[in-house]
This record gives sequence, structure tokens and C-alpha cells, in this order.
Amino acid sequence: MNITDEGILAAKFKYGESSLILSILSKNHGLQKGILKGGMAQKNKSLLEIGNILKFQKSYRSEESLGFLKVEMEESYLYKILFNKNKLLALASICELIAEFIPEKEVDEDFYNLSKSTIVVLQKEDFIRYYIQWELKLLEKIGIGLDLEKCAVSHTSDDLYYISPKTGKAVCRAVGLPYHDKLFLIPALFKDMKSAITAENIAESFNVLNHFFKMFTAEYHKKIPFTREQLIKNLYII
Repeated sequence: MNITDEGILAAKFKYGESSLILSILSKNHGLQKGILKGGMAQKNKSLLEIGNILKFQKSYRSEESLGFLKVEMEESYLYKILFNKNKLLALASICELIAEFIPEKEVDEDFYNLSKSTIVVLQKEDFIRYYIQWELKLLEKIGIGLDLEKCAVSHTSDDLYYISPKTGKAVCRAVGLPYHDKLFLIPALFKDMKSAITAENIAESFNVLNHFFKMFTAEYHKKIPFTREQLIKNLYII
């Protein structure tokens, strides 16, 4: 059997003396893993940078087998952000979160397209607003999506102000006020992507995201990547 597709190189691991196992989030076939013979060769170094968009072919005998890959470059965005530490951390975080959290072979073209477009906009100065929106979508993808469309109690869409840390649902100001010390404020960057990029707005956003990612990692025994933690640490001191 054969697959031909494009995808984001999310992870790579040494296999044997000279080969690699690649983990690729593909457009039409979900997260795919396969063996690239001779992947450790020096000539493949720039081709196999994490975050590269690759064209690939995968041949395999059964659904349970890893299969073998042939890859070629579609596009690399690494060198467009090479001298910005936070943008590099964001790229690494996206790829590591994909590799750690996304189940294999679960097709989701919309999530692939969002992930690719988020990598592209890392070149922008305000890249973090797009990165935060990507993490919100990732939460939805792994089954912990936030519902910020209407109040969980009154069902109104007016004056939404809080998020329940238990359910991830919005709560309007009037309903939530008596319990305000037990609720999250809805971060400005969740409500409006055009909100100011300030240390306070970034901290509010990641405070909520961290809470729900930790719920997921505790239940499914996953790990939050160090690169993400380092990115957040750096951004808090903007």
C-alpha cells in the first residue's frame, strides 16, 4: 500500500545506525510515522529540520507496520525566523505538541491547514496572537475545547466574562460575580485576536491554557514540552 501527501515534520528519532523514524502531520492522512533509510546522512540535515513542510511517499504492508518513507522539501520557514529565539521556540512547541498529543492517522485537514498557516505567520512580530489561537484549537482537537459562545448557566451570549475551570464553559458577569475567585477571566486574546500584545494579556491567556492542558496530561499521562514552557517564561517578561 502507498500514501502520497504533504505534511509538517513534527519529530524525528534515530533508528538503527543510519536511519530515522519521522513523525509527519499530513494533510490528508493524519499523523503518519515511517522509516527514512539513510536519514542520518549529512545531506539530509536541512531537509529534515523540525517544522519543515515535506512532500512524502509512504509504502507499507499493513496498517500496523511503520512503513518506509521517501521525502522531499516543499517549504522551510525555519530560516525566516532563525534569529528570533521566541519564534524558534514557538515552532518547536507546535511540532512537539503535535507529536505528543495528536493521535496517529486521525484525518483533520482543517487542523493541518491551521497548523501550517500558524507556522507561516511565525514570521510576524505579533505571532503570539496566532500561536494562542492555535493552542485553543489544539485543546478542541484533543477533546477539551472551550465553549465561549454563551453562558453555561443563563445561556445568554451577552457580557461573557468568566471561564469555569471545571467545564471550560463561559459564564456571564452577573452569574459569575459571586464565584469570581473560583473562575478564570476570559483573556482578551481569546475574545479578540486584535487585542494588545501585553505581558498581562499573554499571562492571562497561558494561565487558562496551562490549566486545561494539565487536565489533559494528567488524565492521559502526556508531557507538556519544555520548549513551550520556555516560550511562556520568555514571553512573561516582554
